[in-house]
Amino acid sequence: MVSMDYDLNAHMYGSSDDKNRVDSTPALNPKNAALVALLEGQPDAKIVSLLSDSSAFIAAFLTALADRIHRDNILAGWWNDPLTGEDLHGKRNVPEMLALIHSEVSEALEGYRKSLNDDKLTHRPNFRVELIDAIIRLLDLLGSADNAEHPAGTIFEEKRDYNRQRADHKPENRLKPGGKAF
Repeated sequence: MVSMDYDLNAHMYGSSDDKNRVDSTPALNPKNAALVALLEGQPDAKIVSLLSDSSAFIAAFLTALADRIHRDNILAGWWNDPLTGEDLHGKRNVPEMLALIHSEVSEALEGYRKSLNDDKLTHRPNFRVELIDAIIRLLDLLGSADNAEHPAGTIFEEKRDYNRQRADHKPENRLKPGGKAF
């Protein structure tokens, strides 16, 4: 049976009996199996296609992805002082982190403007690689604090639902004077 991260289990089922364990192997339901397959890089196309339009699935996946990226960045040392090893959770400069996200978007703009390929993934357009860097930084920040209390994926789906209802997002209203042209 596939082992799962505790956070993924918590996001799928809302809680866990053992808050201190790192891995768990609950009985897999179809949604859980699809998440595990995706996160382990072995997607089951049939399950994924059945669940890809599910808001709950998207929310759980995005929240779990934020947790995973944040955990990867902790393991890479980005959340510890390189000199002292001190844990920097609650101490990192959030405006600086937002500026770093902005810098990735600026690099994407420059890559797009110059039609560049990336200098590391040379077979890929720089524009797309830099946007992925921005997503990684965004998800790391979203996974760094309060992701259990305010899950990134749930907020994502709530905002998408809200935007679908917004009058100022409707095409006819965007064309009106003062409407959202961009």
